[in-house]
Amino acid sequence: KTTGATACRPCPAGTASASAGATACSDCHPGSYSTWRSIACSRCDWHTYSNRPKAVNCAICPTGKYAGASGSTACNSGPYCAAGFSTKMTQLHGDPRGLCPEGYVLQGGEEPPCIYDPEFYIDGTPEQAQRQPIWFFQIECIPESFLDCPAGTFSDPANKRCSKCRAGKASARGAKKCSRCHSGSFSRPNPYSKVGANTCTVCPAGTASHPRRRAYSPTGSTGCKACRPGKYAPAGSKDCELCPSGKYAGGVGAVSCAACPTGKRATRPGSTACA
Repeated sequence: KTTGATACRPCPAGTASASAGATACSDCHPGSYSTWRSIACSRCDWHTYSNRPKAVNCAICPTGKYAGASGSTACNSGPYCAAGFSTKMTQLHGDPRGLCPEGYVLQGGEEPPCIYDPEFYIDGTPEQAQRQPIWFFQIECIPESFLDCPAGTFSDPANKRCSKCRAGKASARGAKKCSRCHSGSFSRPNPYSKVGANTCTVCPAGTASHPRRRAYSPTGSTGCKACRPGKYAPAGSKDCELCPSGKYAGGVGAVSCAACPTGKRATRPGSTACA
């Protein structure tokens, strides 16, 4: 209403007035908005925000960000709970929406679904992830509520995720670190990762553990190598041993050395034949 006016003017969008006889409309504050002819500014709904005054609507948070409360002036980074962390399922203002399950990220949109992120571990499969209800969203990660990291990985608090064990190391489920394989054993990848191994496998008889192209390695081996002629190795050996004098190994991958037949002998250690 203005002095001398014959009619009251409606408040434009982005402003509001609830007082009778008002001479001006009040601007909506950041975190709120109004449509034309509003008597009050409305708070932005969850997952939307307004960062300037006189907003006529609230913007939807982009993918990977969220606004977990009404009246937000900005969207927070995330949201995700990295592997090894859990989320708290809650209700906001009677809204049955909850938090993104482990390993899911929020996708922007009017009905933001949680989508599976393969960079993060979840206690399930991608197929199960895709079947989760679309109305879950995430607000909070709870680091003190650790979930067990899968075998072949370890809980990495610095990166807030489960990291894969390197070649030559292995871990059981829930491990805080990966352990180097013992002498005579090597790490075998498991389905979680081409690198992460959940067990160290004992080298079979006739082979010894080794990393890359070295003959053997006391710890941290990535595979087993067959012994050359003249050498042998029992199961779990960390190196191939020379056959002692009087015995020989003529083939590759010998489990033991054979004694020379009558009338022949092997005078030097590591013999491949008897003369």
